[in-house]
Amino acid sequence: MKLKFRLQHIPRELRVKRVQGIDADLENAKSIILFKSLGVPHTMFEQLRATLDQHSAKLRFLKNTLFKIAAKGKKLPEGLYSDKILFGPTGAIVIYSDDFIPALKAFVEAFKDDERIEYKIGYIENTLYEGEKIIAFASIPSRDQLIAQLAMVLKNPLMRLHRALTFDTTRLVRGLKQVVNQKSTS
Repeated sequence: MKLKFRLQHIPRELRVKRVQGIDADLENAKSIILFKSLGVPHTMFEQLRATLDQHSAKLRFLKNTLFKIAAKGKKLPEGLYSDKILFGPTGAIVIYSDDFIPALKAFVEAFKDDERIEYKIGYIENTLYEGEKIIAFASIPSRDQLIAQLAMVLKNPLMRLHRALTFDTTRLVRGLKQVVNQKSTS
């Protein structure tokens, strides 16, 4: 039994509005991850949407032809919207911040053991990456974590040097005070 609403075409005005909506998302996007999902319950995606909002990212499900029109208009790389990539149900994570790692980690963690999610391609920092590389990016610490680690690495030798220099001088001063105290009492 075929459903009637599936056979109806989307009116042109509605398609134009949807392309404009995708276009607005792509305008401010720093990174885009395309994925395929089959049979995943919407409740999992609703939980993910709340998490992605905290990381300046958005989850969208796309009509392939409308995404292709919007991506061509933004002059994105052709590999992002080729027919090889845009087939079947396509979802996108649009990341608006420069640090794409937290949003990507949230997505990969939510579906790490789920075989119903297939990573198609990622457009990260003006470079296209295949699905396997996207998963590898999720294991990298975020930019903030890397900066904190670098600060600790740089701070640690300075603290050791400071302790070494002050420890010996403090010990010397205490020793001299004891010698002065002993001479004054004798």
